[in-house]
Amino acid sequence: MSKKNVFVVVALAVCVLATAGGLLASNMGFKLNYALTGPLGVGGAGTGKQLLSLPYFRQTGVNNALDLILDIGGGVVTPVASVTKYNKINDGLIVYNGRMTSPTPTPFVLAPGEAYLVQMNTNVGYTASHY
Repeated sequence: MSKKNVFVVVALAVCVLATAGGLLASNMGFKLNYALTGPLGVGGAGTGKQLLSLPYFRQTGVNNALDLILDIGGGVVTPVASVTKYNKINDGLIVYNGRMTSPTPTPFVLAPGEAYLVQMNTNVGYTASHY
């Protein structure tokens, strides 16, 4: 094999590896899988409270606390007791339970980089997606 042919084969192999590496290393989409467990009485562990972090660029349509509750519950409110957010302004908590009887009847807006405390009623597998 001549030096020219060896060079072409090596260059072609490098191009193939670079292309494959770029495809495999892409971060265009990912999923965070959570096992959200309810309280001990329903087969969960502890109190049923978990801290949840969402992808920085959330799934389309998950913009406020009610959207998050419905997304976790598969379209229904019942699996989630409440979603709580830290209020930096008064060093307190904002609690939303998806019902009009909540201390906060209007759902708060979800913000990138914030964590939320989710109180579960039942065990749910939740996948937070980034698109």
